[in-house]
Parts: sequence; C-alpha cells; structure tokens
Amino acid sequence: MSLQPVPEEAARCRCGAPIAGQRCTKGHAAPGNELGLRTGISHGVPSRSLRATREACLRELEDVLSESGLGLEPRFAHARALAASALARSRLLQAYIEQRGLFDRHGRLRPQAKLLEEAEASARRWLEALGMVPTSAAKLGLDLGRARQATLAAQLAAMKAGRGRGAQ
Repeated sequence: MSLQPVPEEAARCRCGAPIAGQRCTKGHAAPGNELGLRTGISHGVPSRSLRATREACLRELEDVLSESGLGLEPRFAHARALAASALARSRLLQAYIEQRGLFDRHGRLRPQAKLLEEAEASARRWLEALGMVPTSAAKLGLDLGRARQATLAAQLAAMKAGRGRGAQ
C-alpha cells in the first residue's frame, strides 16, 4: 500500500470559480490582486480616493452648515455623511467622465454616465433634506435672517426676564 499525495485544491474566487493568475475564470479580481491597488481604479472608478473625497465633502458640508447653525445637530450626522458620500461619488464619476469622455471607443455611452446621474440625484435629495437647496430651505421655512433675529429676540427676552426676576 503506497501513500498517494493529496492533490492540492485549486484556489477559488468568492464566486466559486477557479482562479487563473490575477483573475478567476469569470473575470473577478483574485484575492491579493495588486493590479487594482497599483492603478487605484476598480470598475472604472478611482476607489482609493473615495474615502478622502468623502471626508473632504463632509468637511465642506459642515462648513456651509456652520454658517447657519442648522443641520449640525448630532441627530443629522447620518444624513450629512450620506450627503457627503453621494457628493463624493458624483465628483469622482464626473472626473472620470471628464478624463475619458462620455462615450467609449465604440461610441457607446459609458456606464459611469448612468452612475453619475444616480449619484447626482442622490446628492440632490440629501442636500434638499438638509435644507441646503434654496427651494427646500424655503419649504422648511429656513430664512436665515429671520432665524438670527428670532435667536437674538429670544436672548433679549431671556435677559429681560432675568432682570425682572432679580429686581423683585
């Protein structure tokens, strides 16, 4: 009786297909594939800069919102993050299309154009929800001049009430 070596099982992709080189037989990138990391592009979208772009967009949103003081409450943090994510996707896709053109070499519309449209629509909805679009600000009744006056009036009323109680 001789011992036969156990054949080594072929590496498999997450989809279950066998891996041949840097990709599986269905075309997915193999685990540890450095090609995407070197180029920074995955499916035509610069993936490495998505996080940095999202963080920059979040800072911009918070800077704009800090002028009015509205929308910076902790309960709106998730909405701000989602708006920043949609803005980041929109900016990166716009940059991709500007770099490579709206149409591919065969004259077909690039799939990124549809993704850009969806990202821009998502960003618009989140910005409207945060009251950062003129029409949504009007619908929400966010007149910044009035809001500042109301805050000042409330402060003056509180000061007068405090003086009135102290004098009695």
